[in-house]
Amino acid sequence: MEYIFLGGVSFVITVCLTPLVRYVACAHGILDLPVHEGRKLHVQATPLMGGLSIFVSFFGLVAIVLQTSN
Repeated sequence: MEYIFLGGVSFVITVCLTPLVRYVACAHGILDLPVHEGRKLHVQATPLMGGLSIFVSFFGLVAIVLQTSN
């Protein structure tokens, strides 16, 4: 049951961090720009760094659990 709770907490943190990471990526121009020739499927600039919110929430929670379990 504890792992389900921790997974839910990680999910909520990810959902909350994603708009912030998207804003930072757009503000600093960290975007994947569409190219007319090539394999790009999107038609407008897409912010990169989406995995950062997942990484921070998961490994941040793992670090907290490891600190509190000792």
